[in-house]
Amino acid sequence: MLCRARPLFVNSRMFAQLLLTAVSLPVVAALSLVTPGGAVSGQPLTLVWTSILGDPSAFALLMVDEATYPLASDVNTALLSTTVTLPVVQDTTLPYTIQAVNPRDFSVVYAQTGQFYISAS
Repeated sequence: MLCRARPLFVNSRMFAQLLLTAVSLPVVAALSLVTPGGAVSGQPLTLVWTSILGDPSAFALLMVDEATYPLASDVNTALLSTTVTLPVVQDTTLPYTIQAVNPRDFSVVYAQTGQFYISAS
């Protein structure tokens, strides 16, 4: 006995619902920043990350607490590490994070470290 598959007919309403579902799915990037240790105010700090095929080819790095400090722009993702110089911070009791963001739109965050502290120099 031969079994034949029935063709799938999609009406315009069903197509619109499928399209809306596909568009609303989040974009998944595997870019992952490693939380740094040994950070010293005003000193160089090496940042390390992992990446997979499909991640953005470049990103900017921001240090964030109650303010935002640009650290680097157009960082090549394929390098998997870079060294930045931390700004001089006055309050070493605040936790900081570092974000990898879209270099042209800082509101698009690709990855973020866990919280870390910066010691006085």
